Amino acid sequence: MTAQLPPRVWAGRGVFGWILMVAGVIVGAVLALAAGIVLVVLAVVVWLVWLAIWLVGYVWAWIWFAGQRMRRVEYPFVVPPPVSRRNRSDVFSSSYLSGAPRLVGAAARLAGFLLGPLALVATVAGTIAPRWRARPYFAVFTLRGILAKAVGLGRRRGWLIDGHDPAVQTLDDFLVVAFPQIADFVRWWRDPDAPVDYVPSPGLHDATADQLGLQLGAYPDPLGFPGLAAGAMRRRQITGYRDLLVSQREIDDMCDPDLDDRNEVGVVRISSRVTADGIRHWLVQFPSTKSWHPRAGVAPNDLTADLVIGAEREPTMTRAAIAAMSFAGIAAGEPVMLAGFSLGGMVAAQVATRAARHGFNVTHLVTAGAPLGRVVVPDGIRVLALEHVLDIVPRIRGAGEPGRWWRGRRRDSGVAHREGGSAAAGRVPAGSPAPVDGVRRYGWSGRGGPAGAAGRRSARRAECVLRTGPAPRRLCGAARRRVCGAVVRAVLSAQHGRGRDHAGEPAHDPPAPARRDRGRHL
Repeated sequence: MTAQLPPRVWAGRGVFGWILMVAGVIVGAVLALAAGIVLVVLAVVVWLVWLAIWLVGYVWAWIWFAGQRMRRVEYPFVVPPPVSRRNRSDVFSSSYLSGAPRLVGAAARLAGFLLGPLALVATVAGTIAPRWRARPYFAVFTLRGILAKAVGLGRRRGWLIDGHDPAVQTLDDFLVVAFPQIADFVRWWRDPDAPVDYVPSPGLHDATADQLGLQLGAYPDPLGFPGLAAGAMRRRQITGYRDLLVSQREIDDMCDPDLDDRNEVGVVRISSRVTADGIRHWLVQFPSTKSWHPRAGVAPNDLTADLVIGAEREPTMTRAAIAAMSFAGIAAGEPVMLAGFSLGGMVAAQVATRAARHGFNVTHLVTAGAPLGRVVVPDGIRVLALEHVLDIVPRIRGAGEPGRWWRGRRRDSGVAHREGGSAAAGRVPAGSPAPVDGVRRYGWSGRGGPAGAAGRRSARRAECVLRTGPAPRRLCGAARRRVCGAVVRAVLSAQHGRGRDHAGEPAHDPPAPARRDRGRHL
């Protein structure tokens, strides 16, 4: 057994130990005092900064409140006196909503000067590294040049790739191939002789359950058939601006038929009607941005199209839109109204500038929330551009206040309208009805008059889907030529009946039974 070592007994602190202990106490006390003083100073500084911010905010709140009270109509909402924190929060919200669009507009105007030097640095780096080489090289001191440079640099990294060949087909043909369940439901919905309860066609399997392994409930289970009602309940007529904008929302929803938050296609709605004098009028509506990923997808209405068209270049979406108009059979000389929201408005404006060279007679252009401040539309096209004063999107082109038109225009807010080469801008106060004279003169209002009655009898409406890549197999060769002929006209009027006469004119079928719209359910 090993001998146990004797315990070590502390013999006390020596002289050197006492010196170290006293020095440590003194140094620690000095450091602690210095840290305390620094923290107190920081606290005082923070408090003074907070007090200054509070005073500035308090003064600003009263200034904004007084300014709003001096206005005839307080906008965006009535602000209370800023005597409490909650009231001041309301005042700040009002000033933010009013100031954010103006700040975005100012940033867009200064983007060329602020980001131009960075673009030049990228140009210099591109002389050594091809990864940073993109046009334009020196003309980068405008918003257009900055966007073009960003698109070029993105393509070097596999993003924002544009220039695909568009493939156009009717929405019904696309659903048959991509979403047979929705196509089967749509056929049942349109058939006036179908039973009241929906029963899937024999042999139609539940693709959703097969792919996800889901155990569905009673048939038909809405979980197994997403987007059925949205795909079937399509607008039958457009009688004014409200219907026009609601129709814009519908075609945006149709870009995602299965409601999985992935943009499968871009949808263009093409409607037509024959007036009492026998002239067919067309209405073409374009979708807005449905994908914000920098990598271009199969649908052309994405972030890539936004940046390309912002750089004043022609994106795939514009080429697809013109192809859809040709696909629908719009003849030369027939009046065409173009409409779109956001990206759809920019596409509509770009199509309007290129319509004549493709043989289309565009007479009207209606946009909402689209940055058209720097777009020059050909004379003879009547334009109604709806821009909300609090919307930042119309400001991103750096054109200043909404309602500032191309040439010879006055500064104002609200609604901008151009007619026959002359320009005008007008303010529509909050709560006022929008003018409807333009839609009525164009012939899209069904309220009274022989033109409205004739339009309801012979109205035709269809949706074309736009995708990038080669044309669908079912539309190639002779089949494509047949579709572009009488078959496409039959699809255009399928919503209003199955009967056809010769020469491609729609047959006037009797209205469907009332149970067609009321008795069916999921």
